[in-house]
Amino acid sequence: MLGRPTEPPVLSLEAAERHSVSLWDFGWLDATRYVEPRDAARLPAEERLRRLVSSREYRNNFAERESWGKDPGPIHGPFRIEAILPASFKDISLPELQRRVQVRLTSPEFRPIAGAHQRGQVERLLQRVAAGARRCFYLNLDLQDKTKRHSYSFIHLLFDEYVALEEDALWLLVIGYDQAAQR
Repeated sequence: MLGRPTEPPVLSLEAAERHSVSLWDFGWLDATRYVEPRDAARLPAEERLRRLVSSREYRNNFAERESWGKDPGPIHGPFRIEAILPASFKDISLPELQRRVQVRLTSPEFRPIAGAHQRGQVERLLQRVAAGARRCFYLNLDLQDKTKRHSYSFIHLLFDEYVALEEDALWLLVIGYDQAAQR
């Protein structure tokens, strides 16, 4: 069964690139490109997403930057790993992924609205993603659903996640806003 807390991660992905952009006052965009095993191109998208979710690298609390890259246990952002299944990801077009990111950056919900420099950095990252993306997804889990969250998930006020599949790699993009930085 996928993501049982007692099971170790089944796969390790190699991070080929990692970019982080500070947004608003306590927000960020994290974009990581992972190289997948050679057989990835011939696998169905669902299997590639399953491999991502069960990988060691997917376990990231996104709460403390110094902890990124260290295994926090069976969690991912505000969610318990066992709550994230391949079916939790919904297929979207590349233009829809780009639109969703741009809408989030200009949302009045988070102040100050991302500046021109920040939007430029994000736009350049989106161009990198677009260059090889063949298929895109967003993580369709409700941040308010307490049955899917872990015990200290309250720090995440926003957690948008996107995956873009390339032939032999994938991009994981996360836009977040948390209150941990306010402490």
